[in-house]
Amino acid sequence: MSLKKSQRASAKLQSTASAYAAAVYAKTGLDSPFNDVASPGLENVTLNSLLAERDALASQSKKTTPDASSTAL
Repeated sequence: MSLKKSQRASAKLQSTASAYAAAVYAKTGLDSPFNDVASPGLENVTLNSLLAERDALASQSKKTTPDASSTAL
């Protein structure tokens, strides 16, 4: 497998894993199941930025979810 193809596959896998972790967090409030997996290709600054963005998106989705009591008439 070529290096570029491997890098693209790795980036896609990381993106998919992050999306899954965000969905799990949004639905259950549980931490990412991938916390113990190292991200060798990402610098800590980039990783922290991505984690902060994920958390911000998760908190926004919780705020925009309609409350069950407000929808019942």
